[in-house]
Amino acid sequence: MTTSRRIASFALVLALFLALCACGSPNAGPSPSPGDILENTDGPPDTAKEAPHEFPSDEPSSPSEEPAEESPLPGRLTSKEPSEESAPPSRQPAGRPDGSASGGMSTEQDIWDTLSVREQRELNTFLSNFSEVGFYRYSSDDPLDMPDPFLLSFATLHIYYNQYQKITFRDYMDMGTCYMILLSDIKAQIERFFHGAKMTDALVRLYAESSYGTFFIDDSYVACPAFDGTIMTFTQVNALYQADDGTSRAQCDVYYLQDYFFDSPGLSIDDCYAPMSSWRFDYPVDYGYPVEAVVVKARIGNMDTYRLVRYEEQ
Repeated sequence: MTTSRRIASFALVLALFLALCACGSPNAGPSPSPGDILENTDGPPDTAKEAPHEFPSDEPSSPSEEPAEESPLPGRLTSKEPSEESAPPSRQPAGRPDGSASGGMSTEQDIWDTLSVREQRELNTFLSNFSEVGFYRYSSDDPLDMPDPFLLSFATLHIYYNQYQKITFRDYMDMGTCYMILLSDIKAQIERFFHGAKMTDALVRLYAESSYGTFFIDDSYVACPAFDGTIMTFTQVNALYQADDGTSRAQCDVYYLQDYFFDSPGLSIDDCYAPMSSWRFDYPVDYGYPVEAVVVKARIGNMDTYRLVRYEEQ
C-alpha cells in the first residue's frame, strides 16, 4: 500500500478544507464505494457506525467480562503493551489554573469507566465521524452565517465515507466529473451532527460561495470535484466529565491506522471503535493527537445518539 493512501484522508482535507488558500481545485477521479456504514436509510441495514441504542440508566452497569485468551490472528500484533512510538503522552484534564474546567464542568469525577463497553464504543464511533474527515474545530456559540465552508466540507466527506449511494456523478462546467449531492442531504447531515445548527439553503449557498471554487450550487444540488480516499483515523475517549447543563466533556486521542492494517486478515476499521481496554490484540495503529469534545445526548427519530457542541484539537 502506497504512502499516498496512508494520508488519503488528509489529502482530502487539504483539497476540500484548505481550498481557502486558492491553490487550485482537487484532482477529479473515480472513487470506489466504501459502503454505507452510518445512517443508511436507503441501502442495506447499518451495522457499524451508529446502531440504535439506549443511554445508560442511573443503575450502575455490570462490569464486562474479561475476554478469554485466544491465539493471535495472522497479521495482528500480540503485545497489549503500547510501544513508545504509538503510546499517547500523559495528559491532565484541561481546565483553568485552579483546576476547574471551562464551562462550569467539574474535573473531579470521571464517569468514563462507569459506562459499559457498548456505550463507550458508541461514543468513540460518534466522535470518529469527525476525526475521519480531518475536522478540527467547532463551537455551537459561533454564528452559523460566517463565510466558512468547513461544515459543508464535513457533510460532503461524511456522505462520501458513510452514505456513498447518495452521491451521483455529472460532468459539471469545465471541472470534469463531479460529485452531486442533494442540498437537502447536506443540510440534514449538518443538523444531525452539530448542536444548534439550523440550516437553510441560503447558509449552504454562503458556504459554497466562500469555498473559493471547491463547491458549487447547481439548482437543488451541491457539486464538488470527484475525489478518492480511505478512512485512516479513529477516536478513542479517555475521560468523560458531566456538567449540570446536560452536556458531557470528552478528552480523546486520535489514532492513525498503519498501512498494513488493511492487509491484516479479518481486521476492519469498526474493530478500532471499541475501547482499547477491550481490545484482544494491539492493532497496527499510531498515536496522532489529542482532542477535546463536548457532546449532548439527542433523540433523532427512534435512535438515541449525540450531537456535537464543541470540538477542538489540543
